[in-house]
Amino acid sequence: MAAGVAPAPAPAPTPATVEWTGRAGEIVGDSPLMRELLAQVEQYAPYDEVVLITGETGTGKELIARQLHASGPRAKGPFTAVNVATLDAATAASALFGHIRGAYTGAEAHRLGAFRSSEEGTLFLDEIGELSPDLQARILRAVELKEIVPLGEDRPRHVDVRVVAATNRDLATMIREGTFREDLYQRLRQFPLRISPLRERPDDIPLLTRHFLRRWNRRYDTLIDIAPEAIAVLQDYHWPGNVRQLENVLKRLCVPLRPDGTITGEAAGAILADEESSWEGRHSRRDARPPGTAHAPPSGPEPRNLTTANPVDLRSILEETERGWYRAALGATEGNQAEAARLLGLNPPAFRKALRDRFSDLLE
Repeated sequence: MAAGVAPAPAPAPTPATVEWTGRAGEIVGDSPLMRELLAQVEQYAPYDEVVLITGETGTGKELIARQLHASGPRAKGPFTAVNVATLDAATAASALFGHIRGAYTGAEAHRLGAFRSSEEGTLFLDEIGELSPDLQARILRAVELKEIVPLGEDRPRHVDVRVVAATNRDLATMIREGTFREDLYQRLRQFPLRISPLRERPDDIPLLTRHFLRRWNRRYDTLIDIAPEAIAVLQDYHWPGNVRQLENVLKRLCVPLRPDGTITGEAAGAILADEESSWEGRHSRRDARPPGTAHAPPSGPEPRNLTTANPVDLRSILEETERGWYRAALGATEGNQAEAARLLGLNPPAFRKALRDRFSDLLE
């Protein structure tokens, strides 16, 4: 996917085909929005301050974070990426802050944790909006004081780390809902970066398309090209999955072609019609309240039916009701566990733990 901008690209590209290549990867584009973003990256890179990157899924937030690291004074240090939504609730604090041997059951060896592993480098915290309240407080201390307390230790340890955070969620709304700390939000957004969705910069699509086709041709030793009308079709699409979706669509278009084939407008239109149908199905199910008929949770007996002659097993009813909502959320998101957790207002690690421990049949 798209990434990185070199601090001093050479030779300078012509305005019609801007493609920056840096140690972190490549960002391809020449739209005013991309030029503004890249200028901000270059402005922020030298300063050892927290950066908050916001943008929809598939826009390349980690690649921008890597470029901030590669363009700054910590470039020779480590870059550690942690997706906090994937951390298990029971071990998340250890993964981030480390532990000493014997800190808890199963802690058989010392663990540095992500902060200490990133010493003199950059720690990228992706999906920061999924942090539990306890971890939010710990992250705030680490960012403000540059101190952490590994599990099992009493004294704080100093950490020399630059933190870059990212999210695709509306943290301001989460603050109003009481699910995200305002003090942490204010601390994280010292240097904000917003990555525009692809639909706001269609002029970048031809450049991105050529970039991904070159990558495909190099990898598979082919000479696949794309017709102008196919590029026009791609530019007319709204790309809810952004650059990642564009790359995946181009791969699907390349697979059935001969090594020297050309992607046609008709082929691009057919693939995008399928993409749109799939997206609308997911979107409509996600917005339904309650979930649609195909994924509706079960309903238990009405309390008015409860009599001494007709007792109920409330635990079983609640268990089956919860299972039904889990099933509905997974169905509405086509198995995306993080999205399903958000639909139910749950923390993704807690959702995953419940699936493993109580509803493992839903994973089959």
